Amino acid sequence: MLEGPVEQLSDYIPDFNYALYDLTRFSDNEIKGTVMGRVMMLLFKHIFEPDLMEKLPHIFALMRELMEKETGMQYLETVLRYLFNTVDGVSTETIKEIVEQALSKKEGGFTMTLAERLRMEGKNEGKIEGLRQAIELGMALKFPDHASEITSRVDEITDINVLEKIKDTIKTAKDSSEIAKYL
Repeated sequence: MLEGPVEQLSDYIPDFNYALYDLTRFSDNEIKGTVMGRVMMLLFKHIFEPDLMEKLPHIFALMRELMEKETGMQYLETVLRYLFNTVDGVSTETIKEIVEQALSKKEGGFTMTLAERLRMEGKNEGKIEGLRQAIELGMALKFPDHASEITSRVDEITDINVLEKIKDTIKTAKDSSEIAKYL
């Protein structure tokens, strides 16, 4: 696989094995381990099953003991982010009700707060992408000789205000150096 001085590189080559388990072969009661480990394995097992919503109350109920810890909300956030990013067509309200039923109204409220935060993050990502595309188009039309140089650097910018300034500057700029000052 490797050619050359393999012996000299052997200290830097990881030596490990990984295990891949088909969790569907195990009943939910057979899945053991730490609370968070069980929660995540049960989620992995059931995430694409049609009866996921019926399984969630039991999965969230496992987290009760974790919620008493200082890091409880971080565990809940991890699980909710996974659900929101993986499961299509599930409403935030449904998840909130399941969390309230299995844990408490406080955690249900957190679910709504997190969902709103994720929506805002998605909106911001959409705005950033839209601004980048507008800048790319503007540069291609107005300064085609410098478009690729500028747009490659624009792709690294995540500040919406800076991207808006660049987009607005393209409209009135006499040359690409006026845009480059924002990079």
